[in-house]
Amino acid sequence: MSREALLAGVVLALAVVVVVVARRRSARPGGTRTERESREFALHATPEQMGISVPETGDGIWGIIADLGLPGTAATVVAFADGYAGMYWGNDGGVFGGQTRQNVRTAARAAISAMEGKASLFRSTAVHDLPGQGGVRFYVRRREDLLGSEELQLKDLLSGGHPLSAVYALLNQVMTELRRATGAGA
Repeated sequence: MSREALLAGVVLALAVVVVVVARRRSARPGGTRTERESREFALHATPEQMGISVPETGDGIWGIIADLGLPGTAATVVAFADGYAGMYWGNDGGVFGGQTRQNVRTAARAAISAMEGKASLFRSTAVHDLPGQGGVRFYVRRREDLLGSEELQLKDLLSGGHPLSAVYALLNQVMTELRRATGAGA
């Protein structure tokens, strides 16, 4: 193989990497936020920073963040009152947005509605580490507060008997609708 052919191959490979990275970054909110940064933004941003009006409901819940402990990694699912939803996993994967799709907006808003009246299950909190395998931790964005749950066990939520089982089931629907809308995991 000639030196020119080898150089052309290296340049072509680098061009492919640059295009792939540029496409991934352009798909992210703000153009450059990583998945972990998106989680942090969801946990700390004000409603104004996110362009969300706080609902005039009793609890004023405008966002849910759920961290899920998976084998070898963790995932975060978010749903907001404006219909925005996202899934982030590890340090390099995620599905963002979806609020342009009616099915995603409907699922995100249903999860928010299901959380209404459950704020008493949470406490004002700081952000915790991601849960271990089989663990789930909910955060609720309420007016200007961040509320959090203890680390729960997924098996308890799936049993249907936990007070947050219905919310978890609706967040699972959010994940399903995001996958349908984006083709992720198809």
